[in-house]
Amino acid sequence: MVSTGMMECESYIEEGTTFASLRFRTTLIMNYVHSKETPLMKYPVALAAILSTAALATAASFPQRVHYIDHDKVAAAFVKGGRIIEDQGLIVIAQRVVGRGSEMHDNTNHVFIIMDGEAEFITGGKLVDPKATDPGQTRGTGIEGGVSHHLTKGDVITIPAKTPHQWKDTSKTGSVGYFAVNLESN
Repeated sequence: MVSTGMMECESYIEEGTTFASLRFRTTLIMNYVHSKETPLMKYPVALAAILSTAALATAASFPQRVHYIDHDKVAAAFVKGGRIIEDQGLIVIAQRVVGRGSEMHDNTNHVFIIMDGEAEFITGGKLVDPKATDPGQTRGTGIEGGVSHHLTKGDVITIPAKTPHQWKDTSKTGSVGYFAVNLESN
């Protein structure tokens, strides 16, 4: 069975809006063909999230030059974890984690795009035993009262600055591989 359809959305950024209170909608017009073997909604939703990231980044003084990173360099970055782009408040990291303590960033807004594996990811709540590790960076031993999200390949999650977050459990697949698109705000 094959079905076709179209998804439409629209984007705008209000004049005078600060990054912290940015309101936006994403424009996405997408024609698609769907068969029983292909999960339909994950791809349009992931694409909409990525396009939303671009809208946010544009509002946050997006770098004014093109960056191209060869797939071999991206694959190598996933092996050891590392930054593949760093320019004018935009940082893109290819990362693989097993789990670690909680953290919160005063000025870093994240968009995580899950490439493989699965994990429980906690957001919000309150850091347990918080300690400032660098300016604008706080780490803890866990999160109290947060919300758990089960993340798998194809999922996208956004984490605004000043939101505690933690990779909790990756035991089902051993690790989770993801792109972290970090947008610095002041």
